[in-house]
Amino acid sequence: MGALLLVLLVPSNVMAEDVADLEFGPNEVFSHEETEFWLTFHNTADREIALSDAVAVIEWPGEPWFINQTDPDIVIDFMDGTVTVPAGGSVTFRRSVYVDLSGGFSVDLSAKGKYAGDATSTIITGSSFVDCSKRQFFDARAPLASAFSMFILLFACGLLGFFVRGAYWGYEIKKNLEDDDLDELQYFKWFLFIWWNRGHKVRVIMFFAIIALLFALITYSALT
Repeated sequence: MGALLLVLLVPSNVMAEDVADLEFGPNEVFSHEETEFWLTFHNTADREIALSDAVAVIEWPGEPWFINQTDPDIVIDFMDGTVTVPAGGSVTFRRSVYVDLSGGFSVDLSAKGKYAGDATSTIITGSSFVDCSKRQFFDARAPLASAFSMFILLFACGLLGFFVRGAYWGYEIKKNLEDDDLDELQYFKWFLFIWWNRGHKVRVIMFFAIIALLFALITYSALT
C-alpha cells in the first residue's frame, strides 16, 4: 500500500524525480513558421550520465472518425551523438523545426542515457504543452517584429501617399514652385514637394522615416 501511494504522489511529468528532470520550451510559438525549441536535462543524481537520446514529440490528437488520417506529429530529435552530464549538472539542447500546427498540443519528452556504473540505459520521461497560433500583425509575443512591421507599413504608405498626392496636384504644385514669393501657408502646404523638386529628396525620405519610427516606438512600448 505504501508503494502504491508513493507512485500516485510522483508528478506525472517527471519519472524518477531524484534521478533527472526535463524542461521544454518555448510553450507559445507561431504556427507556419520555423521555431527554435529547447530541451533542458537536469541531472539530479549523484553520478554522471552519458545521454544518447533527447526527443520531444508535439502530439496531434488523433480522431478515430477521420478516414485516412495522417499523423502530423512533430518529432524533435535534439541530439547528434552522446553528451555526458555530470552529477548535479544540466545541459540544454536546441533544435529549429517548422511548425505547421495550429492549436494547443501536449508534448511528450524523453531522454535516454547510461548512468555511471549501470549496464543498462535509463529512460527519463516528462511532458509539457505548446500553444501554436498564427502571428498577428501586432503581437505582444513579438514586440520588436510588430514595431518593425509598423515602421515598414507607415513608411511605405507615407511615400505612396506623397507620390499619389504629387501626381494629383501636379499642376498646382508646379505653379507654386514657380512662385519666388511663396507665403508661409502655401510653403507649409507644399514643403515636401518643394524639397523634392529642389533636389532635397533625402529630406523627404527622412521626414517619413522619422514619423514611421516614432509610431514604431509607440507600438513597441505599448506591446512591452
